[in-house]
Amino acid sequence: MCCGLSCRPRPLNAAFFGVVLTVVLLVSFAAMYVKEKKRRTVQPILDGRFSTYIQALIHVEGGLYSFKGREHYLPLVNAAWDTLLLRTARQVEKSSSLAIALIVPCIMIPRYRGLYLVPSWTQAKEFSESKLSDINKGSPWILKNRLGKGCKDSVILKTYSNRSRIDLRYAFYTADRTRGIKADVLCIDELQDILQDNIPVAEQTLKHSQPPPGYEHLAHMYKRKMLAGTPKSNQNPIESYWRGSTQCEWIVPCQTCKKWNVLNTRKHIGPTGPICMYCKRAVDAQAVQAHWHANNPEGSSLGFHISTLMVPVKGIAPPEMRPWLDWKKDVLEPAGMIKGSDGYPEVQFQNEVLGLPCDDAATAITQEEVKLCCKSDWHFVGHDDHIARTTRLYAGIDWGEARPSKTVLTIGGFFEQNRFSLIYIKSFSVEESNDPLEVVRECIRICTLYRVAAIGCDKGHGWTANPMMAEAFTWDRVLQFQYVVGTAKRLEFAAPKHQWSVNRTQLMSEFFLDIKRDRIRLPSWPEFQPYHKDLTNIFVEYSNKLRTQTFGHNPGENDDAAHSILYAKLAGDIYISNFGWG
Repeated sequence: MCCGLSCRPRPLNAAFFGVVLTVVLLVSFAAMYVKEKKRRTVQPILDGRFSTYIQALIHVEGGLYSFKGREHYLPLVNAAWDTLLLRTARQVEKSSSLAIALIVPCIMIPRYRGLYLVPSWTQAKEFSESKLSDINKGSPWILKNRLGKGCKDSVILKTYSNRSRIDLRYAFYTADRTRGIKADVLCIDELQDILQDNIPVAEQTLKHSQPPPGYEHLAHMYKRKMLAGTPKSNQNPIESYWRGSTQCEWIVPCQTCKKWNVLNTRKHIGPTGPICMYCKRAVDAQAVQAHWHANNPEGSSLGFHISTLMVPVKGIAPPEMRPWLDWKKDVLEPAGMIKGSDGYPEVQFQNEVLGLPCDDAATAITQEEVKLCCKSDWHFVGHDDHIARTTRLYAGIDWGEARPSKTVLTIGGFFEQNRFSLIYIKSFSVEESNDPLEVVRECIRICTLYRVAAIGCDKGHGWTANPMMAEAFTWDRVLQFQYVVGTAKRLEFAAPKHQWSVNRTQLMSEFFLDIKRDRIRLPSWPEFQPYHKDLTNIFVEYSNKLRTQTFGHNPGENDDAAHSILYAKLAGDIYISNFGWG
């Protein structure tokens, strides 16, 4: 029953809508304020001196990290550098310092990406668990503000809530595991055991590195390389990097005779700590006046030499420095200065205590030994020469990437049983290598003209070129060779990958032995001389950590022809084992 009044609802006026809109906006602004306040709470304002934040945020072994007694590591985190080299002894906190240098920019800069590279899986796992994870989980600020739901903490990946990350990879014989990774800082540890050819591949991870909006003032933190390792021989690549660096040495004053000391000789070893080499009085490596001195200030990278004699010594350094070095155990015993102790072999002592190179490496083959394989009656020949038509031929290709390393194609055959003879070689120039497709087409053309039976190719740098070769010759004739670690079998075929896994140490040892025993015949010396350094540039040394003999070459020196000849001969060996001589 109607009361006579209208039952229709009255329309809401504009004032009401204004009130509602005002309330919504106030709530939104309040939420934005709270969110921004929280963001600023967990995102410190950066001024570029990362040591400040390290000592405020990073905990190591249950306490805040301090640079007291570790002043020599300040340039690692504070200085502006593109490439930094740490040439260190053992027991100098190198790994902890590298871990901190990787973690701090990741927790301070959003979407920052670090890549840590070492020779072996064991080393990567140890660094991941005992350094990175320990610091992340042991530092309350990181635990509260940078780790949480969705963050990963695996052996090969650490992620943070600000979308920064640290990837870990190992690359003894190949750097293929780094392909596809993007990084802002590349840290290569145990540099002395990394094959030189793997470094340019790993450096490609920095290609697209740039600071995000609002962080342009930290542009020096991008496209960075940290190289670190313990010296071995003077032929080791770490020494080539050292010669091109600023070669900084930590100089320490003697308060007695007022002379300066560089703590890197036996003359600085006293009974309880480092001493002045002039007056034999004790010196303090952590003295206020101690500082870095560049012996090569025009160097293209920052290089620092850190010996065991520089670090705080237990019983001498004050407790606030948290000294860890046991002078007797870590210095005197290795030096053979304790009665009843023979000490380390001199090479090991120089490397691991003083952080200096000591020659225990040898050239894999000498120029004279190469000359003996160059026969005056043997020559390079064209594809239509009757010699090239008298036996089955095999090719080897070592792909380059337009660096000092170049693509080299070689062709040869077993004109005599058990003796491989080289009849053709083509070394593509850097300019030619800038067009990789043209290089592949030329290799296909030459191999077709010589009617080669099989082609051995480098898998590491040929991951795009080899499939093109297979399109022309089929996978039955294209053999991809992937170098693997020294404990692997001599040869092992993986059919799904069309790949032969090759024990690099064993095959290269056999290759140089074949040359020395005249089982490889090279053209006359005047013809082969332009390529001989690719063989004599290679040195061999023993790695105590990896427990294997390693072959390497220095930066800027090529070894491409040596591997190309090895691949050609190996392709022939495999083909003959399947189809017989011919």
